[in-house]
Amino acid sequence: MKILSFMVLFLLLLSLIPVNLSGLVDTKTPIKYVINIYFENNAFDTIFGIYPQDPYSHNKNIINNMTVPNNLLGKNIQGLKQIPDGIHYAKNPVEGHTAFNLDWNHGRLNNFVNGSGQPSMVYFTSNQFGLEWSLASEHSIGDRHFSNYMSESAQNTLFYLAEYTL
Repeated sequence: MKILSFMVLFLLLLSLIPVNLSGLVDTKTPIKYVINIYFENNAFDTIFGIYPQDPYSHNKNIINNMTVPNNLLGKNIQGLKQIPDGIHYAKNPVEGHTAFNLDWNHGRLNNFVNGSGQPSMVYFTSNQFGLEWSLASEHSIGDRHFSNYMSESAQNTLFYLAEYTL
């Protein structure tokens, strides 16, 4: 996991190096940079699991007019609970071949309580990750990238970065 974290940090820092291609490339759009911050699935769901349904927001009008990703609320998910305010970490879920197959549940992806365990069934709010939620409100976020390689995050991250699936 440390190698994966280092790799993601290295790629993020590498992407921030300024490169002036203005004389070399004639662009037809105003887009100059694309920065991709990649979270492992459990981290994404824990930080953005209820996004943008912010219980602390005073401007519900903006939230009601946003394009909403599939979030965890309103799905009657057994065992789902908010991490209390003031706590900014979550326990790691169970990982490994057996846990992943239980989570997967023959493609239904509905058995996380029995596979990865209770630590996979928690979420933060904007009160705990305000900067990330603020960035998400101004930039696009994506979920539901799946690699069909039934393994841990490192291999699937490499497939994602290479835009390759088995």
